[in-house]
Amino acid sequence: MAAHSFSKRSAVTVAALMLTAFLVCRAEEKKAAVEADWPQFLGPNRDGVAPGGPKLLDSWPKEGPKLLWKSDPTIPSGWAGGSGSVVVSGGKAFVFVHGSKQKDKILIPTQMLKDLGWAEDVPDDLAKKIEEARVSGKRGALSGAALDVYIKEFMATLDTELARKFGEHIKLRLIQGREALTWSDFTHLSKARDKEFPTFDALTKAVDNVFSSAHGAPGSSYIGIFLKPFSERLTAFTDIVICLDAATGREVWRKDFPGETPTRPANSNPVNWPGTCTPAVSGGKIYAAGSAGIYCLSVKDGAVVWQTKAPFSHTSPQVLNGVAYFCAGELAAFNADTGKELWRQPKVRHCCTSPQVWTSEGKSYVLCSDEGTINCVDAVDGKVLWRVTGAGAVLSMPAISGDTMVVRSSGWTVAYKISPQKAEKIWQSTDSGDRASSPVIQQDCVYVCGQSYNYHLIWILDLKTGAATLRQKGANTTSSTPALADGKVFTLTESGMDKCHPIAFKTTPDKFEVVGEMPQVNVAPFTSPAIAGGRMYLRLVDSVACYDLTGTAR
Repeated sequence: MAAHSFSKRSAVTVAALMLTAFLVCRAEEKKAAVEADWPQFLGPNRDGVAPGGPKLLDSWPKEGPKLLWKSDPTIPSGWAGGSGSVVVSGGKAFVFVHGSKQKDKILIPTQMLKDLGWAEDVPDDLAKKIEEARVSGKRGALSGAALDVYIKEFMATLDTELARKFGEHIKLRLIQGREALTWSDFTHLSKARDKEFPTFDALTKAVDNVFSSAHGAPGSSYIGIFLKPFSERLTAFTDIVICLDAATGREVWRKDFPGETPTRPANSNPVNWPGTCTPAVSGGKIYAAGSAGIYCLSVKDGAVVWQTKAPFSHTSPQVLNGVAYFCAGELAAFNADTGKELWRQPKVRHCCTSPQVWTSEGKSYVLCSDEGTINCVDAVDGKVLWRVTGAGAVLSMPAISGDTMVVRSSGWTVAYKISPQKAEKIWQSTDSGDRASSPVIQQDCVYVCGQSYNYHLIWILDLKTGAATLRQKGANTTSSTPALADGKVFTLTESGMDKCHPIAFKTTPDKFEVVGEMPQVNVAPFTSPAIAGGRMYLRLVDSVACYDLTGTAR
């Protein structure tokens, strides 16, 4: 009897131990899976910090960490494909691309140039006189009857035959004022009128590479006026979601949707920005916002689960508790499974910002910037609970630590103590640069990277006071939001016009040490690294690349 009882107790003990071992293994597997994922903008917790993971290299080899793979160059190069970052989940890597396809004929029609303000056979001296009148201080902001008088007075200074022959052209140029292509631009562009070209490169050579100056713009600061109608005729645009095998870089699937012409944010320089979305992966689905809509696809094969029309945006979605949050034109929430719109908040409008869900006392709120305003919105019904203004042109996604919110703006970093009822400013610091990358908070330190006229690579601010504990000079870090892993900071630094490369460094609040950088690697501007499972995934100018950060790969 005793032996029987002992045997029974032993069996129970063994079963319990086996169950415990099973649960521990499952917990370890789950932990490893989380550490191997970077499923949305700024990682698993949307804070720019990798939660755990293996030991990473303290010093990179001269050539940089080992390249594990590089995908086929199927991404439009440079600015053309946008600046969405890579996300990684479940052994797959994903990227959103605002792609383009060249149409059958590449040409600049004569009528198109005329519509934009060009006329044939205008004498050089007359063209010069018109240009001076077009941009003069006297022309300034005249409109209506006052502008009519200005045009009439200008015509009176001309030879009667010239005024008669070019009257309509002169009127159009003076109405356009400063918001027009320069006559020098037209001189170049008219060389290619009504001629067909096999490639865009051939066209640019024919017009003396007029497209190849800063940000792809010719001499006129208002080249966007020209580029938009031209690109509409020249190019067909596409929203593309690409899925790669995270182990090999092999393309698993891609899904294309009809897209819209690149556009630019209001009040920005006249660069037409392609759609720039970092997707989010959740529950076997991937979510992205493009130039023409919002898309929810199956991670398995790219099949469309749901999609909806939306304005052109550069938002990166967040998916939490079965709800997908986007700021595509307006801040809105959708049922993550069905796409049913749950609410929309028209008071929070912007094309270049992303939502951040904050939880307080078990209830969720959405924090989202809107130009110079930060909004707190009830996650259930979309009601605006409070707004704070005066922080400058805020485009960054807020960083959250407990009840402290930190935001970046044009030249400022600002911290607030927040509650569901209000936000109170704690401090404001000018140690932050002038770009819209988001801050990252870890262990009471605020890490800020971004372009600075003083050429700072990084700032570290005290979370409680805003005091700068470190200002490290170096090359600008563009608008790349940094990623933190294993006590190291990973970001991008500029190496020339629209050229960026990876850099990593170890830092404490008062000490800086470069781990390594790879100037030979050309990364897409304004993207951010994804750090997952000891690997670094980068969006290059024409592809995706994966590097081993542990030094153990062979």
